[in-house]
Amino acid sequence: MLQPARDSGCRTNLSRETHSHHRAVPGRQRGGRLNTETVRILALPDVKANYQNLGLTAVSSTPEEFSGYVREEIVRWAKVVKASGARAD
Repeated sequence: MLQPARDSGCRTNLSRETHSHHRAVPGRQRGGRLNTETVRILALPDVKANYQNLGLTAVSSTPEEFSGYVREEIVRWAKVVKASGARAD
């Protein structure tokens, strides 16, 4: 996950977003190697430095942790959308 280095509450998640586009690949195969390589790349010193220069910190997770995060965010933002009265027309 990418998030601002300073805790502003804004979160962008590149590594997690990649997992949502693999529906054609069966089961655990879809996340295993991709997740392993993403975590490895995000841990490289030059990658970390580039993100820090942008004011971001790379944070990785497992596919299971990402699923939990998505569930939490759906509940969180569903309340906001409902309270706002926003509609998808």
